[in-house]
Amino acid sequence: MGFQFHPLAFGVMLLVAAGTIAYTFWNSNREQNNRGRHNGYSYDDYNTRYCGSSISSVRSLEDSEDDDDLRRRPGKCTICLTNLKGRSIKQLKCRHQFHERCINVWLTSNNTCPNCRMHI
Repeated sequence: MGFQFHPLAFGVMLLVAAGTIAYTFWNSNREQNNRGRHNGYSYDDYNTRYCGSSISSVRSLEDSEDDDDLRRRPGKCTICLTNLKGRSIKQLKCRHQFHERCINVWLTSNNTCPNCRMHI
């Protein structure tokens, strides 16, 4: 004589066990990914140490406002996808152009050109 389980009780226990295992696995993977991504630093530390361009590099961008040749070639800012004409435009060393505000925001969290990924 052995211990007998009702099939419904066995199914519920199996379902609870599988759910607990899945939750534990998912939660530990999420924590491990977050830790690996930032190596224990907060987002602000990570942003400053690894991605963010310094203020001096943002200010060192060429101002294309006075360059007539560049003004004659209308284009779009690939960050906000609106026309460049009539706004303050900045040009990176790779010659890609963006709205000043768009590229300044981009460079606070990245140190590459949004188009060609050239390091600034």
